[in-house]
Amino acid sequence: TDENSSLADTMKFIQEELSGAGPLNLPRNNTTEENVEVTNVIADPNACRLSYHSKYGVNGKVLSEMDRGFLLKDVADIPVGWSPLKNGTRVFLLLVQTSTTVNEYYSSFYFFDEQLANRVAKALDHAVDLCGGEGPQTGGNDEVHPGQAQRHRPYALRFLLSRQCCRQRLDEP
Repeated sequence: TDENSSLADTMKFIQEELSGAGPLNLPRNNTTEENVEVTNVIADPNACRLSYHSKYGVNGKVLSEMDRGFLLKDVADIPVGWSPLKNGTRVFLLLVQTSTTVNEYYSSFYFFDEQLANRVAKALDHAVDLCGGEGPQTGGNDEVHPGQAQRHRPYALRFLLSRQCCRQRLDEP
């Protein structure tokens, strides 16, 4: 998709790419393998909503499984970061932070392909714009560039580090 794509085309792209990841097994060390899966992705252009089913586990044991979703107008940030895996490769995490008047929520989508993670982040940012959301707040030293796996904004980074994921050094360009 590009910035001239319609909302329907953009949402179709997002749905197809998030649905195509399948179950991912992420070897963290010699004894720990995270298992993540996103299914039943529905990107509804009429409601400006993304919904999905999420499953997370460790070493084959499911720890969390639920239906999730968010309105695109509530998206506050869309950073893309990475985390090293045991085999030396990186897994890329697209983190969607949504804020309502009551709470902040995070939705995580994993990719082995950095370019794809960046393309989906840009598509989400475009969909947020088309749905009337303010999208990622930019400015100052915390400027966000949706679709670039770079430095995280501080609050997103704290969340990622709390999950022992995406340990990108803050001093990296």
